[in-house]
Amino acid sequence: MALNLDTIKSTFNSLPRIVQQSVFCLDNFTDPADGRITINKDEFINYTQGMKIMAKISAERAWDLLEIIGVVTNRNGSLFNNFFINSEKDKGFHYLKHFNFFDTEEFLKNTQRGFRFEMRLLTQNPYNSPLHFFMEELYHNKTNEESNKINYFQHFRDAAHHVAKTIAAGHWELTLGSSRFYLGAKESSKDCYNRVMDGLKCFCSRDPKNARKTRIKDKFDRHKLTFKLRKEFTSFSNVYERRAPLYDLKEIAAQYGHDISEVPTAEVEEIHKLKMKLIKKYGTVGTELYRSVIEDKYFPERGFAFYEDCQSGKFAQTIEDIYIMPVISDYIRNWFKDVQVDTSTGPIQESLIQNLNKYSKHYLEDYPDRTQTLLTEISCDHEGLFEYAKTASTWFKALIHKVRTHQKRKAAYELEQQAKGIKTPEPSLPKRQPRPDIIDEVAKQLGFTLGEKKHDIGG
Repeated sequence: MALNLDTIKSTFNSLPRIVQQSVFCLDNFTDPADGRITINKDEFINYTQGMKIMAKISAERAWDLLEIIGVVTNRNGSLFNNFFINSEKDKGFHYLKHFNFFDTEEFLKNTQRGFRFEMRLLTQNPYNSPLHFFMEELYHNKTNEESNKINYFQHFRDAAHHVAKTIAAGHWELTLGSSRFYLGAKESSKDCYNRVMDGLKCFCSRDPKNARKTRIKDKFDRHKLTFKLRKEFTSFSNVYERRAPLYDLKEIAAQYGHDISEVPTAEVEEIHKLKMKLIKKYGTVGTELYRSVIEDKYFPERGFAFYEDCQSGKFAQTIEDIYIMPVISDYIRNWFKDVQVDTSTGPIQESLIQNLNKYSKHYLEDYPDRTQTLLTEISCDHEGLFEYAKTASTWFKALIHKVRTHQKRKAAYELEQQAKGIKTPEPSLPKRQPRPDIIDEVAKQLGFTLGEKKHDIGG
């Protein structure tokens, strides 16, 4: 789970305070796979009320501003978080991960300038190596005007106040020369604040009583401050423990009497991996496919087994094998049924070939045996189009080559095993399809047919 660092740096400080707070609240309810927001406006308002972050009227206004500004956008009926970035796909370190303390009331209820200052520390160095500032660069002064890094502290006392307040909150430590300042285990925030203020005045040659400073000699007369997150606050929020990948299941699971808190953390991780796998191969269409089969197929057919599937670690695999893969194979099968090669108008549209490319990808790594059956069926039913697709679709051609290679290796392996006198196991049969007439068949086996009067067992 991560926030887009580039977006935060470019726009965050210009956002209203309630929107800044809301960005971190939404981060808790954003699917880490594709950025989909898994709560609605009312749920967002209830969450902010429970956290005591803002008044109800402010929360309502915040949500409206999120949509107006474009932080929250509606795509095909679903809400998405535009501050989100998938940290697993990003290779350029353009993201800020979700630290545990982001969820605390203390962090979210910081003052406007204090919040902006802490965000400056976080975004300047999201990986927590020591971060250095010169005190004279944190507030307006003519000597360091060109190198001023923060434009919202007006003078030394203003900057020192916010530095001390940030350290007193407990998340950060400050090094001044050879002295380290941080909130002690048995120290109050007020005592820590006063201690840091005194340390800053002394370190920067200020009069402890009135905070006046002797005249700055030149731009090299500066005092270095080093900030670093304290070790106990450097852990990132675990999206699996927070059940973030499961919020899109919450409502449908509840309809069948289940709660997503029942799902073991290990299975949450497997569900997230499945989503990432689908995104990698099909884009956001992959996660929409995942959600549609869960709502339209899995729960109506197997909702009673949700708890058992999750506890046994089979939920994600069941979704992929029994529900997602048949949908994709049906798409490939229907592609050949629907697409007609009209020699009078030329070749098939490129967009249709791209669709075949996209839906051929997933079978390449995982389902060679099942794919062999599918290809045999298609080549028999649509021989001409099958040959055309082999030349027009790169991925479909690769699919055929991959399957044939697998079959050759499999045959060679079986011959080798037979030569050693080892019997190879029979291939597993495909999952049975639902059979509407199964009740009639069972009734017939029992010696009666439905609609007829049953024999009296007692004679």
